[in-house]
Amino acid sequence: MSILLYILWLLLAVVLQVLLFNHLSLFGGVALVYVIALLKAPVEINRVLQIVMGFLVGFVVDIFCNTPGMHSLTAVTVMALRDVILHLYNDDPEFKSGMVTMQQIGLSAFARFSLSIIALHCLLLYIIESFTLFNFPVLLVKVLISVGLTFGFCMAFEFAASKK
Repeated sequence: MSILLYILWLLLAVVLQVLLFNHLSLFGGVALVYVIALLKAPVEINRVLQIVMGFLVGFVVDIFCNTPGMHSLTAVTVMALRDVILHLYNDDPEFKSGMVTMQQIGLSAFARFSLSIIALHCLLLYIIESFTLFNFPVLLVKVLISVGLTFGFCMAFEFAASKK
């Protein structure tokens, strides 16, 4: 049941990203809600499937955003490093199944894990987009705004889901 629920959540996040959040910009920064769905992937999914899933999600976002390969590359990179980053913040050997949630790994570990994944994704995405570090202050503002917006939505969703 967890995987089916996750697939529905992933599809909803991609649709919301493509239809709504890509059109809402704050000083060049955009909330990347599909990254939230990627970081919450069930831990029992093997790494190869995670990477393929990251590519497919990134590819769909690339098609609708007219960003040839940028979201795909960053999503694949994030999914390849996701388990390593998760184990940096969560050392619970009992956590072998289910989606990564605040209830599963705790508030502090979830916040640090989410912030790391989101920051990595946004930094890679905007560096690839600008393809230069010439105008570094503008790049930094875009990254910080996108990280803040995405992390804010991530934590709001987690707190809303924990109240059920």
